[in-house]
Amino acid sequence: MAGLRRAGLNNLGRTTCPEFGLASITESRIAGITRNPWDLTRTPGESSGGSCAMVAAGAVPIATASDGGGSIRSPAAHCGLVGLKPTRNRLSPGLYPADPVAGLAASFVVTRSVRDSALALDLTQGWKPGDAYGLQQPEQTYVSALTPPKKKLRVAYATTAWTGVTADKDAIEGVENVEVRPMDLYDTATYRDALEGSDYIFYTHPLQARADRAVLVGQVGKAAAELDVKRVVWNTSSWIPDKPGDPFTYGENTKGINALWRSGAPGTVFGSVLFMDNLLTDWARPFIVKEGRYVYPHNPNLQANWISLDDVARFMLASLERPDMEGAWLNIGGPERLVGKQVTQCLSEALGKEIKYDPCTPEEFGRYLVEAAGDSMPAEAREDFAKGIQAFYEYNNTAPTRPFEVDMDHVYERFPELDGKLETMGEWTKKQDWGESNYRPAFG
Repeated sequence: MAGLRRAGLNNLGRTTCPEFGLASITESRIAGITRNPWDLTRTPGESSGGSCAMVAAGAVPIATASDGGGSIRSPAAHCGLVGLKPTRNRLSPGLYPADPVAGLAASFVVTRSVRDSALALDLTQGWKPGDAYGLQQPEQTYVSALTPPKKKLRVAYATTAWTGVTADKDAIEGVENVEVRPMDLYDTATYRDALEGSDYIFYTHPLQARADRAVLVGQVGKAAAELDVKRVVWNTSSWIPDKPGDPFTYGENTKGINALWRSGAPGTVFGSVLFMDNLLTDWARPFIVKEGRYVYPHNPNLQANWISLDDVARFMLASLERPDMEGAWLNIGGPERLVGKQVTQCLSEALGKEIKYDPCTPEEFGRYLVEAAGDSMPAEAREDFAKGIQAFYEYNNTAPTRPFEVDMDHVYERFPELDGKLETMGEWTKKQDWGESNYRPAFG
C-alpha cells in the first residue's frame, strides 16, 4: 500500500473474501454472498472476489488482491479484469514472514486495463530492508514495455485443456476467428505481409520446381532483410557442387545462393541430396506396397546418402544460433551410403515381405512424377518438367561429381552434436505407415 499511497491513491476501505480464502466463491457468514456485477446470479470468483466486484462495477479503478493458487487470476477472469500474479517477491512481502504459504502467495492488485496494472507494478515492485530476499529491478519500467514492438509477436494457444475440460464454443470461435495472412510462394507481393513477425524463415524450393527459382529465393531474402529476420535457412533439395561442371545443380543452386546473399538477409543454405520421404510419395509408394517393387531411376551401383526430412529439420534448427553458419552452405545426407539393393533390404524388413529393386529409366521417372503431381502442376509446365527430370537423372547417374554422395565426416565436423543421432534407412522405414501417406511434395 505504501507505493500506492505515495502515488496519491486513497484507501476507501475493505471488501469481501471467503473464509480462509479457500472456497470457489466469495461468500462468508459476516458479509454474505458477493455477486458478480456483470450478472447478479453468478459469482465473481474467489478469493479476491470482493475486490474484483468493486473494480468491475466501476466503484474504484484499482483494488488490492492476493494470490496463492489463483485468487487474483480466477476472479479477474470471472469479472473481465486484468489479474496478474507477480513473480515471487517481485513485491516486498512486508510484515509477512519469509515465503508465506510456502512461497506460493503474492500480493498485488486487479484493474480494468493492462496499462493500469503495469503502472501499479512500477509503483509497488521492489524489496525493502528486512526482506529475506528480493528480485533485481528490470532495466525498463513496465509501462514503457507496453510500447508496441517493432515486430509483431507470435502467440501460441490451445483450444483443448490438458484436464479434459471442454472449452466454451464461443471462446474457441473467438480465438480461431483471426485474420490469416496467406503466402503464395510464387507471388512475391504476398511475401512481406506473410513473413512479418517472423524471427526465422525455413524455405524449401526444389531444384526443378520453377525456372525462376533464383528470383523467388532472392525475393524471400529481400523481404526477410526488410523485416530484420534473424536467419533465412534454405533447403535446396539437391546437391550443391563446389565448382562448375554440373550442368544442372551448379548453375541453378549457385544462382539461388547468390540471390540470397545479395538480398542482405542473414542466410544459411543446406543441400540435402536425397529424401527418404520420397519413398512415401505417389510416384514410389504404390510400387513398393502393391507390387513389391522399389522403382527409382538410379543405376544399381549408384551410392546415395539418403536423409529423412526430420533430420533435414535437425540441421536447419541446429544452424540458427551458429554465427559460423551465417553466409555458409553445406551438403548434408544421412549416415549411410546405400545402393539400390540395400534400400530394398530395408524396405523388405519394414514391410515383412520381399521387395525387389526394379530401377526405371529417367524418362519413365519424369512421367511418374508428372502423373503424381496431378492438378498441382500447371498443364503447360508438365512436358518441360518431365524432360528436366529425365535429363537430370541421365546426367547424375554417371556424373563424375557423384552428386548423391556426401562427405559425412566433414558434416560431423561442422555439427558434431548430430553425429550418431541421424536416422538410418532401416530405422526410418520401420517407423513409417506404409498403408497411407500424407506426404505431398509441392511441384509449383
